[in-house]
Amino acid sequence: QIYHSPFTFTVLGNVVHDLAVWSILMWLNLFYSTTFFMPPSRRLANYTFFSLTVAYNLSILSGFLLIEAIVIFLAEIKTGDSRFTKEKKNRIPTKRKKDVQEMPKLLPWKQKGVRTSVLYQAISYNPLTFFILANLATGLVNVMFRTVEIDGCPAVLILTGYLATLSTISLILYSRSIKIA
Repeated sequence: QIYHSPFTFTVLGNVVHDLAVWSILMWLNLFYSTTFFMPPSRRLANYTFFSLTVAYNLSILSGFLLIEAIVIFLAEIKTGDSRFTKEKKNRIPTKRKKDVQEMPKLLPWKQKGVRTSVLYQAISYNPLTFFILANLATGLVNVMFRTVEIDGCPAVLILTGYLATLSTISLILYSRSIKIA
């Protein structure tokens, strides 16, 4: 609901509030469960590891959403445009089939009200292709490099090149409206 243009700060505030409450509950759950169970272990995939993972991810999501709300609010103060802070009564965002089909024809950075990144839209346009390319690229990296023995800067450079290649391919396919799978 918040990823489409007809959202309000009330909706955004409710989502941030819900994420923050669940995040706090999961952190409390983690601290409570570590007194009775073993410490978090990824190998055992125990309850405390589950609590840690959920708490951490909810904290990150609520932080990102809070930062996004602050950035939108400051941008509206700077520009004087208040189309997102105005309350829109009785308006429910709907997805029309026409909008979904025309999305690649319009360049996303020229669309008004689109709040997702171009890269996210490009990956969402060809998700299976991105998945298959990522798996093939992972295999290629593992064949070309001894990834277990690489530390520090070379490992980061390999990961950066890997992600840059996948991102570039998906952006090219998206900008040219090529849908493979």
